[in-house]
Order: sequence, then structure tokens, then C-alpha cells
Amino acid sequence: MKKRSVGEAHQLFIQVISKLGTQGNLQDNIPEILKATCRYFQFGCGFIYEASYEKIFKLKEIHSYYDKKDLPDSMDIFSILTQEQISEFIALGTAVIKPGEQKSELLTKLHELFSSQLLVLSPIINNEGELIGLLGLSDRRGDIVLSPMDFEVALSVLRAVGNQVKLRTYQTWLENTRNALESVLDNIAVDIYVADFSTYEIIYANSSIARLFDGQENIIGKPCWEVQKSEQADALGECVHDKLLDENGDPTKTYSWDFLRSQDNTWQRATSACFRWVDGRLANVVSSVNITENKNNEELIRHMADYDDLTGLPNRRKLIQDIDKLLKGKEGEAYVLFFDLDSFKCVNDDLGHQAGDELLVQVGQALQSSTLIGGHCYRHSGDEFVLIYKDITWQRLLKVIESVRERFIDPWQLRDGIVKCTCSMGISHYPSDGWDALDLLHASDLAMYASKRKGRNMVYFYNMGQLLTLTEWQNSKGGFIQM
Repeated sequence: MKKRSVGEAHQLFIQVISKLGTQGNLQDNIPEILKATCRYFQFGCGFIYEASYEKIFKLKEIHSYYDKKDLPDSMDIFSILTQEQISEFIALGTAVIKPGEQKSELLTKLHELFSSQLLVLSPIINNEGELIGLLGLSDRRGDIVLSPMDFEVALSVLRAVGNQVKLRTYQTWLENTRNALESVLDNIAVDIYVADFSTYEIIYANSSIARLFDGQENIIGKPCWEVQKSEQADALGECVHDKLLDENGDPTKTYSWDFLRSQDNTWQRATSACFRWVDGRLANVVSSVNITENKNNEELIRHMADYDDLTGLPNRRKLIQDIDKLLKGKEGEAYVLFFDLDSFKCVNDDLGHQAGDELLVQVGQALQSSTLIGGHCYRHSGDEFVLIYKDITWQRLLKVIESVRERFIDPWQLRDGIVKCTCSMGISHYPSDGWDALDLLHASDLAMYASKRKGRNMVYFYNMGQLLTLTEWQNSKGGFIQM
């Protein structure tokens, strides 16, 4: 037996520690450490196994003077050893098998597994006390004799290397975890960025939002409001930071809003909240999803609710809303002109409802094409139409009435024939005839039916219930304009 000195052991430690502390890939240095250790103790093989997520132990590094195939590439240690034996192995710290010594059941299984006469095997344990690796020195020969000092040196080397392997395992786990999380964040169809709460600079962006800026390098470090370029940018303030503050001024709240993003002209629904970034600083994360289709659907639903399918004109629902909105200030004057088509029932009876619909469409188009009428016209229901005007002089109102009636002078050319159609009109005034939409519509409706009773194709003003003809109303204003 070669007797090794303390100085030689010291040199081995220096070599091992130097390799472990060298900058670079630990995977390149460990085989060198195994080689140096095997040469020092004259072992035939040094090896490291690491457990995969399936808990299969795979040969990670090896230095061997024998055929490397003598060691399995992988092993299911949890099916080879019982749970009690694994616990015994962990508690033992290092299993040592020497030629000719009595072996426990655990050591017998390890002896058979590694086909070694001399084996020094250490478990690598994580912080949860789980077996995650094996680190060993082995030899087939039976004539190697190690002194107590040699065993202590070997165990010290194995512990130092084992700690580095455990660190590498954690680093690999962290890297895999980060890669997995980034893959999730990059593939969930959500744009995500993180901004420093104090400086507003973006410190993280997933690939989805980075693509808008042609890469991470063009978004990291920029102020967060550049990402939110929208028509509401001024209202949002500096990345909605103030919206995240509670009554004590602490950033404990979440905030959600919709905005039209200028980079790709999409509607986004964003949510922001605060948290501590990896370096401890306060940051806020903003995630946004594309809701353009939802917005389009909302707009379609809103249009269907507010506009007439047949004529495309705003309907009664929108009429009432617009009148009440128009009168919200309670100042100024307004007029509501309510008219329907005379003898419309005859068109339906003689030519059919399809012809009646065609007539309504043409009337709607004719009214909308007028610069005086377009934008003020609504289809109330059936063959009834309404015009609303605010702050219009009575002289200009007369021109509007004239413009409407002119459109009913000529016959209407339909696919199934030509029809002559006039209109009867009733007009109410705000505020003398009512204070809201329903009152004004009711008053103008009564005036319109007065026109029908008096022979149709006429205009009546409600005039606080007096029901004046157009001429009478003009005279009440002190002037007359030839219609």
C-alpha cells in the first residue's frame, strides 16, 4: 500500500478547490476532478448520477480506466432500493464497501449494482431531504487498501464535489423553471410587461409585446406610456400608477381599463397590479388582451339596438336618448318634427309589404341626402319619422319643413309600380310643449294626427295644445315666408 502524506492530501484539496472555483462550465471541470481523485487514490472509476424529474438517475459524469459500459447509463434507484434502505443510505451519509467485510442488505445491493470490490458512495440530498444524485469512487480490484486518513480525504472531496453538483442541480432547475415560465408567458396570447414603479421604465416584456417593437432591445428601458400609446394616453397618466394606490397611499389595488393601441390599431383590455421584482424593487405588471373582436361585437350590438334594420336610420330608442341628451343643459330652444306617410296602408295593400318596405327605404335615403335634414332624422316606427333640432331659428325651421315636403312632391318609383305619397307633420317646441323626450314626442304626435284629421299633407304645431296650422303659427311669429 502506498502511504500518502498530509502534503499530498493538501495538494489534492488545492487542485479540487481550484477546479471548483474556476470560472466556466462546471460540467467541464468535474471530470478533471474525478480524474485527479481517482489517480490520487488509485481508484479505477469516479462517477456522478443525477435524478431527472421522473426520478430516474442518469449518468452525468464519469472518469474510468475500465470500459465505461460497466456502469449503467441510467437506473431506477427507487425500485432497486426500498424506501427504508434509501432512508438508511441518506442517514449513513456515505456508504463504504470494502473487500472481505460483512455487508448489510443495503450495502449488498449497492455492491451488486456497481460491481465493485471497493466502493465509496455518497448521496446528494436537496434542501427537502430528497435523494437527487449519487457521487462515487469504485474499483474492481480487491488489493487497494485505504488508510483512515485516505477515507477522510476521499469523503471530504466527495462532499465538496457533491455540494457543487447540488448547486448545479438547483441552477439547472432554476433555468428550466425560468424557461418554462417564459414559454408560458410567451404563448398565452397575453401581452405582458413589467415597469419600475418609481422610474416607469420597462424592465421585462414577453415576446408577444416585444414583437410590436421589433425585439426586446427596443422596449426594455423605455417609459411604460410609450407602450400604451392611445387616444386615452393623457387620461391614463403615468402608467396608471395613481390608480393602484389605496387610501393610505400604498400600491395595493389593481386597475383595469380599455384602450386603443396605436402600434397595431387593436383594442386592448389591460390590468395592472404591483409586486416586488426579483431584485426587491417595487414594480407594476401590466397584462393586456386583444378585445378588438369584442369591441366590434359590442359596436354591432349597439348599432343593432340603436338603428333601424330596414332604413339604417336611428330608431326610437336612440331618438329618446338623443333628445334627452340634447336637452340636458335645460337651456335654449328645440323643435321635434313628427311626420308619417299619407296613404301608406294603400301601398302595402295594393303592391304588397315588400313595396311598402322599399318606399320606406327610399324615403329614408331621400331625407338623409338633404344637407338640412341629414343627421337629424330618425325612424320612430312603422311609417313614422322624426326630426329634432336645437337652437334653430323659426325662419330656418320653415326651410327644414319646406325641404321635407319637397321630397314628397314627385312620385316614388318602386320596382312594382309608381306611387304618389305625401306626409302629414306635427311639431312640438321645447320648453313650451314639454321638458323631456316623451312629452315632446307625445305633443308632436298629437299635432301630426291633427294634420291627418284636417285633410292630410299638412303641418300643425302643438303650440301648448292650441294646434295651430303652419300659417297660423307663422303669423304668431309676426312674419310669413312663402312655402
